[in-house]
Amino acid sequence: MKIYRLKATLLMLVMCALSSIATSANAAERSVSHNLELTDPNKPAKIDVSLMSGKITVEGYKGKTVKIQATVNDLDKVKEDSWGVNVNTHVNTKMHGDAGENRPSTKGLKRVKKTNVNIDIEERNNRVSIESHNNRDSIELILKVPFNASLELEVNKGQGVSVTNVYGEIEIESVRGPITAKGVRGSIVAESSRSDMTIVFDEFNLEKPSSLTVHRGNIDVTLPSKASALIDVKNYDGEIFSGIEAEFKNVDKVEKGKSKGHQKITIGGSMQANLNGGKQKLLLNTFRGDMFIRSK
Repeated sequence: MKIYRLKATLLMLVMCALSSIATSANAAERSVSHNLELTDPNKPAKIDVSLMSGKITVEGYKGKTVKIQATVNDLDKVKEDSWGVNVNTHVNTKMHGDAGENRPSTKGLKRVKKTNVNIDIEERNNRVSIESHNNRDSIELILKVPFNASLELEVNKGQGVSVTNVYGEIEIESVRGPITAKGVRGSIVAESSRSDMTIVFDEFNLEKPSSLTVHRGNIDVTLPSKASALIDVKNYDGEIFSGIEAEFKNVDKVEKGKSKGHQKITIGGSMQANLNGGKQKLLLNTFRGDMFIRSK
């Protein structure tokens, strides 16, 4: 997935009047909140989010601003780096990340706890970019966006992605965490490497195809009973369970090469079900996992 990244940034490093900060001495996390005004509140917004580590939760609501709340784990929970555990008295240790230089003495100094929230935010012509850069922080990002917003969401590692009642186009990539999207009305393209995926359509969009892929995990998808979908299933190592009226049939393909004397035949490469005329494609792919196809 290509995530739109902007060079200039609005840094959320200063705790302002709109910020909510964990104040307990024993607090294990820090929270920051911000309301972001759109350039044109009467037009749909496009929200791009890229996190190194953490969780993204997005909820559609009847509003015209993007409400952002970020909660970051306390860096005290991060294990000591290669500088060593006795940082106050350790002298002449090699510089972290540079084995060729000696580290200056820390005698008489104390370590300053980092309290900054490393998130960059920018809005330009209703396109909102939210990005984290620090792989050591696990960020829980909660967004409230207008119902008609479109989303591009990416998490490298962590607790995955959850989306509720967002009606625009949705793209999601979660390398290690689960993906859940409910109240979907636009097209959706989602991919997870090692976790389950649950998608519930309120409406099945006919403008663009939808595609769901899980490499190691299950796909659980629910369609409206009146959806017009051509469901194309590829399941290499797992079971398929269907609750829709249309039957799945094997699809055999014969592909001929451009040069003479070459052709390719694929037998049983996928299965298809034509639901209510099959006006738009829904592609489902699992390599190691089961599929659950439901109707409501």
